[in-house]
Amino acid sequence: MGKPLVHDRISTIVTKIKISPTQRNAPLHPEKKLSQRQAAVELVVTSAMWGFGFIATIWALEAIGALWVSSLRFFIAAIFMGASGILFSLVVNKRFPKSMNVKELNMSAAPGFFLAGTIVLQTKGLLYTTATNSGFITTLYVLFVPLVEMLCFKKKLHRVHGFLVAIALIGAALMCKLNLQQGLQGSALGDLLTLGAALFATAHIIMVGTVSKKTASVLTFNTLQTLWAALWATAFALYFEGSFEGVLRSLHDASPRVLLGGLGFLIFGSTIFAFAMQIRAQKVLPASLASMIFLLESPFAALLAFLLLGEKIDSLQAFGGVLILASAAFSVRLETKATS
Repeated sequence: MGKPLVHDRISTIVTKIKISPTQRNAPLHPEKKLSQRQAAVELVVTSAMWGFGFIATIWALEAIGALWVSSLRFFIAAIFMGASGILFSLVVNKRFPKSMNVKELNMSAAPGFFLAGTIVLQTKGLLYTTATNSGFITTLYVLFVPLVEMLCFKKKLHRVHGFLVAIALIGAALMCKLNLQQGLQGSALGDLLTLGAALFATAHIIMVGTVSKKTASVLTFNTLQTLWAALWATAFALYFEGSFEGVLRSLHDASPRVLLGGLGFLIFGSTIFAFAMQIRAQKVLPASLASMIFLLESPFAALLAFLLLGEKIDSLQAFGGVLILASAAFSVRLETKATS
C-alpha cells in the first residue's frame, strides 16, 4: 500500500520534472544512474513492498486503532525524511535546505489532507475486508483520475474509457461478492471504505499534478505532505480513538510481528524506502512502463495474503480481479497514446 505514494500519475510528474539546484538538498545521496533493467527490477520490488503493506497494516491493527496506525506511520516517516534531508544539506551544502520554506509548506497542505484520507480510509477498511479485496479495489483510482479530470477540468477523454470504468466496477462487485441485501455490514463496509480511499487517492494524484509544477523539490514536497498527513491523521485519531497513552501501552505489550512486521514495515518499508526507489527508478523509466509495473501491487497483495494470512478467493472473485487489472492497464495505454 503505497500510497504514501501516488502510483501512475506521479510517475508522469516525476519523469517530466527537471531537477533544480535546490533538489541537491534532498535526503537521498547522489547515486549512479540505473539502467532501465535495474530500474524496472526496483519498481517490481517497490510494488511487492506496497503489496506487503496491506498485510503489514493488518498486523499493526492487532495492537492499535486504524487512525493511530496512520498517524504514527506518517509522523515517524516525516521526521526521518526531514531530519535526513536537513542533515545532508548542512553537511554537504553548509546551510539549511532552501526548499524547506513556508511556501512549500503551504503548497503541501491540501495534498497532505488527501493523502491522509487515502491511507486512513484504506487502513480503516482493512478492519473489515481482506487484504486481497483492498489491493484490487484501490487500483480503481487508475481509472478514476482521467474521469475526474474530464468532469472537473474539461480534459479530453477517450470514448472507450467509460466502458473500461464500467468493466472495472463490475470486477469490483465480483471481488466484493456484492449483495445489495447485505447492507453495510462486515466486509461490505470495508470494501466501501476502500472505495472511498480510491476516490481520495484520485483527488490526491490530481492535486499533486497541480502543485508539483510549482514545487522546488519533489523529495521536500513529499516530506512536507507526509508531515501534513501526520497532523490530519493525529487530529482524527485524538478525536475518534482517544489519547496517545493507550497507544503506548498497547505498543509496549505488542508482539515483534506487530511492531516490526507491521508498523515498522509501514514506516520504513512502504513509506520511506519504497518511495525512494520509486523516485530513483522513474528518472530512468518512461511513465507508461512505470504505471504498468505499479499495477503488480494488487496481485502481490493477493499472493502475500494467501501465503501469510491464509486468504482465499473463489474463481468469480479472481475473474473480478482480472477485470479490474485489465481495465486499468488498458486505461494506462490509452492515456499514454493520448499524451505521446
